[in-house]
Amino acid sequence: MLAPFCAELMDESGNRPEGVAIVAGPGSYTGLRIGASTAKGLAFSLDIPLFSVSTLHYLAHAVLGNLETDTIISMIPARQTEVFAAVFQVQDGILSRLTDDRPIELAHIHSLATDSMKSITCVSNTQSVLQAVSENYVDYAVVRATHDARHLKSLLKNRMDDFCVKDLHSFEPSYLKEFVAKKATRTLFERLPF
Repeated sequence: MLAPFCAELMDESGNRPEGVAIVAGPGSYTGLRIGASTAKGLAFSLDIPLFSVSTLHYLAHAVLGNLETDTIISMIPARQTEVFAAVFQVQDGILSRLTDDRPIELAHIHSLATDSMKSITCVSNTQSVLQAVSENYVDYAVVRATHDARHLKSLLKNRMDDFCVKDLHSFEPSYLKEFVAKKATRTLFERLPF
């Protein structure tokens, strides 16, 4: 339904987009594939640029205006006891990346911190991750980030070149881990509600 919704939105607004921006992972394998495929299709068909932002960078930016901190550790759930995480420095209201996006055991999130970091805020879009951090690292502040396209728009403002996809043909979302298909514990017929 995503492509028809995009067409409907363009018809209703009467505007042709000047570019397409996506939050391109890490995240749900299927969600990333669908989002990236649709965004690439729009960019190709309309001959407009594609802008790609890391999920972790997006979450850190989403809470930036509400914090007094010098370091943000942005996290989302990965598999089992792991999270995808990245560390950002905050200086004069601007984020600078200190680490690449990476999978890490939630129990080792403190290894991303250094002695030079005076105040650390952990950001996630998932309450269970924030709860685990607050239970284990009482000296870290925790903040829940919400998804809102306005955060993406403000992140791209005056920085479009930083996030523009240079080679649209080879662009893929950031999975960080290989997709692992698991055999269902019940058959499709056992899962039906009747």
